[in-house]
Amino acid sequence: MPDGDAFFDPPVPLPPVKPGDVIRQRPFDVPQAGFAGAAKQILVMYATTGYDGKPVATTGLVFLPPGPAPAGGWPVAATDHGTLGSAPKCGPSRGTWAFLNNDPDAGPGLVDTLLAQGFAVVQPDYLGLGATGTPHAYLHAKSAAYSTHDLVRAARNLTPDIGKSTILSGNSQGGHAALWSGHYAPEYAPELDVKGIIAEAPAVGFDAMPDLVAQQSETSAPYIGIFLTLVRAASLTDPNVKPEAFLTPAALAQVRFDPQECFGDTGPMPAPDDVLLPNADLGPIKAYLTANATSQVKLRVPVLLTQGGRDILSAMNNAVAQDLCARGAAAIEFKPYPDGAHTLGASAVADDVAWIQARLAGTPVTGACTFEP
Repeated sequence: MPDGDAFFDPPVPLPPVKPGDVIRQRPFDVPQAGFAGAAKQILVMYATTGYDGKPVATTGLVFLPPGPAPAGGWPVAATDHGTLGSAPKCGPSRGTWAFLNNDPDAGPGLVDTLLAQGFAVVQPDYLGLGATGTPHAYLHAKSAAYSTHDLVRAARNLTPDIGKSTILSGNSQGGHAALWSGHYAPEYAPELDVKGIIAEAPAVGFDAMPDLVAQQSETSAPYIGIFLTLVRAASLTDPNVKPEAFLTPAALAQVRFDPQECFGDTGPMPAPDDVLLPNADLGPIKAYLTANATSQVKLRVPVLLTQGGRDILSAMNNAVAQDLCARGAAAIEFKPYPDGAHTLGASAVADDVAWIQARLAGTPVTGACTFEP
């Protein structure tokens, strides 16, 4: 077993594997990034499906609850993380972002609470974070969903004590991942019994960024970095998106920048009038971003979409929830927390857990769509 960070370097060539196969594992030994309530904490490298449809290695964490498993196995909750960066070292399994798991002033978080109630919990890094060798495509719907489902599969391969009942959850980038995981579950992981999805402040509105950047005004300046990060993701996953066809040399340099750190490792951004070539054809990047937008998911299971009222995404996510309902989603509950920010933390835990337990109990959802004022 490779020592230290060498664990995150996949074997070359990759052995014959299928999605969810465990490639290697070891105890997760970063105390400040773990959970006190877990009886066992496992760092796992596992197989998922890459951008090209072929097997590739990625990494994640598996947390098992104390005590014996019930008949049918422990239910499992996948908790998808928010934006951390694009470098391999930014994955939660590296321990770099320990604050995600432990805030001593916030009280017990969702994961600790679920562990205490007999849930197994998995935290995927996403493809390109954690494991080396594959760049990260930020907000790429399919790879985030596949990484999530395949870590649930890997956890079940590690122990038969994990059952099929599955909850998908996440914040921000993770909310986007959780919704898309629900979208792809019937075709990609039909053996999992997805009971419901909790999406907290899911990433939204990024499909409008090409038009915003095309204004070449100071209004677009704060969004140039994320726009170019999304172009980078598109260039990794969609052959129709050719950045050199619509970006200036200054902007192209940012797309081709290889991040080694997490937040802030971008270098200076080009000015708003030095991003797009004259008469740039934005059709391919618009199509890509629309195809990966939160608004495009089709869902067959109940969804709780929670949102802080002080977050800039609040009104946009309310509109997304209503649109999903109008397009026939199984059941959407939009629950605002007026004083909440982008991350709700412990303030939403009791509501989240009560909702999860109701889904496991088979309690019918009242009304197809619910929107609190």
